[in-house]
Amino acid sequence: MKSFYLILSLIISNFFGILSDNCFFKIDKDTKIENNSGLIVTFSDKNIINCLNECKSQENCYVVLVYNQTCKLFDTTSALNFTYASDYTIYRKFSNPSFEIELIPSLEIDIKKTRSFVRISHEEVAVSSLDNQTYILNVTSKNIIKVLQSSTDSITQLAVLNEQFLVVVMDSKEILIWDIRNYTLVHTIETKRYFTTIVVLDNGEFVCGTKGGYLIFWDAITFNQTKNIPIELFCIYDLVKLQNGDLALSLGGNGSIQIFDMKIFNITKILDNHEDVVRMIVLPNGDLISGSVDRKLIIWNTINWTAKNIFQLNKSIFCFSLIRNNYLLVGLGNGEIRILNLVSKKFEHSWQANTVRIRSILVLNDSSLISGSDDEVNFWNFSLIRN
Repeated sequence: MKSFYLILSLIISNFFGILSDNCFFKIDKDTKIENNSGLIVTFSDKNIINCLNECKSQENCYVVLVYNQTCKLFDTTSALNFTYASDYTIYRKFSNPSFEIELIPSLEIDIKKTRSFVRISHEEVAVSSLDNQTYILNVTSKNIIKVLQSSTDSITQLAVLNEQFLVVVMDSKEILIWDIRNYTLVHTIETKRYFTTIVVLDNGEFVCGTKGGYLIFWDAITFNQTKNIPIELFCIYDLVKLQNGDLALSLGGNGSIQIFDMKIFNITKILDNHEDVVRMIVLPNGDLISGSVDRKLIIWNTINWTAKNIFQLNKSIFCFSLIRNNYLLVGLGNGEIRILNLVSKKFEHSWQANTVRIRSILVLNDSSLISGSDDEVNFWNFSLIRN
């Protein structure tokens, strides 16, 4: 049964990754298309992507209707007017997407030394800070609704566990577990290690990196430690889960990225393309993006671990986020946020979000995001223009 769910998960992940690569987005089913004469393309569960690839290859195809294991392709002059009893999904292709940012109004919230954001619910976001507190923000009212005190130690990263618990990783020998239904502290994990980062796994565990170069695993239900694996003498600076379930970790001492195989619990690949500490993000198509204080941004093919694209920026890179899977937001050391179009591989926009380094970015929905720095948290409005 586990194998079935793993295969299903990989199929779904691959599907949405290719959607992103081909520049398709879902549109409302109320959209009208007057012409029913579209090119019929049949597909099975294994090659559903062929329909979208066919549309991508045709210059006059802009709309794809998927229903009953078949799909129809429509040109730009067509409009949908179907009355099928079964469910269907409509995708609109935009071949030359562009991005606009609305700089005003933006709202500033006085939270100092922000380190990370995590989405708790549709309405709430948790913010970690080096001032020893975790702030809960209501993203609609844009107000702080709760402050969780964390003794005297600064907070480095957050994660949501089982849709019930907020895990607070601190720059100390403790991890705090809060129940997000009532924001009460339900568990404290005490060890001999200083923690830096956390990833929630698919097997019912979560793993933390430490300053001493260890990966420590815990059961997500009992909170008992299950594994303690030494990696390097250097600090584990960042940690992400790859699409195949393995881990990518970056080391603070030499800037290397190491690939940790979750089947054999060992390092199987070392990437030495960076010269300083690295932050990472995994794209829906499975690619890994790394950015460093050395000002270099790299897009990696995680199948053969070759660099697909290398960008040399003029400022240090500290964080990433994604908009609609096609736009990479890059937070820089001078307080600037830049936008990389992942289809055209061009930086299309930038704005000065703060006067100091951007530590974290989180996209809230299709029209707003928040950024965090050493000075404050900012809310921003944006809009996408689809051609």
